[in-house]
Amino acid sequence: MTWIMLEDGWRDESDEGPYTAVLQTKYDWNTHKQWTISRLHNETKVILHLDHSEIGSFDTTEEAKQWVAEKG
Repeated sequence: MTWIMLEDGWRDESDEGPYTAVLQTKYDWNTHKQWTISRLHNETKVILHLDHSEIGSFDTTEEAKQWVAEKG
């Protein structure tokens, strides 16, 4: 698994299984929230999760990260 820290505090992830690719994660140590951006294989939209609850789907990882920055 490859983890690369990004400038905005998110971390790049590798594929985690045959059906879902975890693209990026972020853990907020102050609020103890775990954000995950993933994509189902063969899908174009990405899915944003807070802990284990789905927040919504977005066209790009940047849109999902913007949602977290504004409303998370």
